[in-house]
Amino acid sequence: MKKLVATVGVSLILIMACIPVTTSQASDVEAEKRVIQQQINEVESQLVEAKRQQRIAESSQGKQEIKAAKVNTRALKLKLAVLKNNYVKLVDKSNGKITRKIADGTYFGEVNKDGLKDGVGQAVWDNGSKYLGDWRNGKISGTGKYIYASGSYYEGSFVDDAFSGEGVYVTKDGGKYKGTFENDQIIKGSYKEKNYSYVGEFENFKLSGYGLLKTNGETYTGLFSNNQLVSGTVNYADGSKFTGKLIDGKASGYGKLTKKDGKIVKGYFKEGKFSHK
Repeated sequence: MKKLVATVGVSLILIMACIPVTTSQASDVEAEKRVIQQQINEVESQLVEAKRQQRIAESSQGKQEIKAAKVNTRALKLKLAVLKNNYVKLVDKSNGKITRKIADGTYFGEVNKDGLKDGVGQAVWDNGSKYLGDWRNGKISGTGKYIYASGSYYEGSFVDDAFSGEGVYVTKDGGKYKGTFENDQIIKGSYKEKNYSYVGEFENFKLSGYGLLKTNGETYTGLFSNNQLVSGTVNYADGSKFTGKLIDGKASGYGKLTKKDGKIVKGYFKEGKFSHK
């Protein structure tokens, strides 16, 4: 969130009813809160297991099993979001909530004895961004969903206001980063968009480190830097293959080219063409 800044605002109106709650009503609400909190805990545990089963399916099972695992994971995520939203409403109803202006926005949800956001709550900022999920001592920590005004969003684990742990970041254009995040950055996992998929390491949301890229019928495997393969193997769409070093995606330096007819050329290359140096 620190580096991914939302720039397009959308309006969101929050209407909070401050109606006195009787002792009996408060008792009923507290009991309902405990039930929903237990349900939240159970669904969170089920979601952890569902994600594990999805990883297993993606690595070793067929398309039907993968599809079923993904459907189950999505259903649990939706159920968890609904439960947390219902919990926030109950917190407000029981007067165990606080609705207040925060820096450039509004928060409603649970607070601790020091008045800091703590528990389940929702924040809506004036620029249109919003977050629903867990808080600890005034910061976003736990699991939740942060939606930017631009339409991009992150859903997963947070630590001290930053993406940290397993999560998914989806851009406004539909690009999807999925994997392990640290300090608002994805460090390993996958990225997918139309006709483009990558699995491996990242730096500053760019392909960086060892990975596998598939795009437009070609496969790139090896060491990446700044979204480019710099050393490894390229399997071209025409059936030829190059192994060696590359600059700006073109064979450069010593390498081996295996042509589609099986003929092998070894030596030095420059800007994608064989050179006698």
